[in-house]
Amino acid sequence: MVLYPEVQKRAQAEIDSVIGSNMSRLPVWEDRSSLAYIDAVIKASCSTLRSVSDSERPLDAHSMA
Repeated sequence: MVLYPEVQKRAQAEIDSVIGSNMSRLPVWEDRSSLAYIDAVIKASCSTLRSVSDSERPLDAHSMA
């Protein structure tokens, strides 16, 4: 999020629109359908983490086959 402050702002705006800017509650599972942008950010973050961790994995005989 530090590298993409516009993503963070949009994500926060989506959360605020669903649960309110006063943060009187946390998001619940039922809110997920209203948090499409948050869902996409999470999926993209997980995808990035997965590709970074895969690239740092040492090669072994099984991965070269």
